[in-house]
Amino acid sequence: MSTSVDDSASSRGVRLALTIGDVAGVGPEVVVRSVVALLERCDWRFVIVGSPAVILRAARQLGHDWQVVECKRCGDDWSTPGRLVVWNPSSAPVEAGAIGLADARAGRAAYDWLVAATRAALDGTIDAIVTAPLNKLGRDRFPRAYGDFGHRVWRL
Repeated sequence: MSTSVDDSASSRGVRLALTIGDVAGVGPEVVVRSVVALLERCDWRFVIVGSPAVILRAARQLGHDWQVVECKRCGDDWSTPGRLVVWNPSSAPVEAGAIGLADARAGRAAYDWLVAATRAALDGTIDAIVTAPLNKLGRDRFPRAYGDFGHRVWRL
C-alpha cells in the first residue's frame, strides 16, 4: 500500500479543510502533524478549522515553531510551510479546556466547526473535509437542539 499523495490529485491544487474535532482529545495534534507532513509532499491548499490557540498549543507540544495565523473566512488564506492557517467559525470558549475531559464547550465547538466546514464544501469554497475524532460525551453535554450527532452531517 502506497502512502504517497496521488500526483493527479495534487496537480489540481485540492482545497482541504481539516476540522480539529474535540479539543480535549488527539485531534489537534493529529491535524497539525498531518498538515505539516502534507505541506512537504504536495501542493494542496489546507485550512485548519478550529481554535488558533489550541492549534498553537498542539504545534508547540509537537516541537513545531510554526506561526499560527487566524483567517476570518474559509478560503481567504491557506497554510504554507512554517505557517498554519486556522479558521474559527465558533464562539465557544475552548482554549482553557482540560485535555482528556469531556466538556460541553468542546462539544459545541466541534459541532460548529464541522457544520461550517460542511457549508464551505457545499458552497464550493473547499473541495473536501477531513474530521478529527469527535467526543460524543462532549456532544451530549450541550443542548440537544441539533438532532442526532452520529457519523453523518447534521441538519444544515
